[in-house]
Amino acid sequence: MNSVTGSWIVAFCTFGFAFSYGVFQDYYVNEKTSSSSNISCIGSLQIFFLFSMGLLSGKLFDQGYFHHIMISGSLLYVFSLMMLSIANPTRYYELLLAQGISGGLGTGLLVVPALSVQSHHWRRRRALAMGIVLMGSSIGGAVYPIMLNQLFNHGVGFAWGVRAAAFMTLGMLIIANVTLSTCSRS
Repeated sequence: MNSVTGSWIVAFCTFGFAFSYGVFQDYYVNEKTSSSSNISCIGSLQIFFLFSMGLLSGKLFDQGYFHHIMISGSLLYVFSLMMLSIANPTRYYELLLAQGISGGLGTGLLVVPALSVQSHHWRRRRALAMGIVLMGSSIGGAVYPIMLNQLFNHGVGFAWGVRAAAFMTLGMLIIANVTLSTCSRS
């Protein structure tokens, strides 16, 4: 059950933040960062790297580097969020590097190993376990946008709103890294 909890947390954090890009895009458009089409490239790059990094992280997972991938992905992801919090919203390249590239690479390192580790733990109820794990992405996709929108518009502003999300993500990914492990099937 620990593996389901840890993977649920990873799905919550990674997909939840990726699904909240509309809040960021609205903020960037209002700040006159760049044109709407340029701003949408940030989110597109983030989603591209989230899925394409599965090629690398899947290969490393198969070679037995599960904890290395999870720790490095968690660190890179939280680092990208902290860099996004200090980025100037009027400088497009800072947002592209922090959120589009670094955030995408960090989340991409986390997703495939967190989902693949379920096959190590479940023989009979694997579909149920995967369903519970992927439910985290839907809940994260509801929580992160609401939280960020409230923080940006009615709370503490962009920088501290992103930092608050980063600290929450850091705490949750620490729990995920502690609870996730590979083992033989029972």
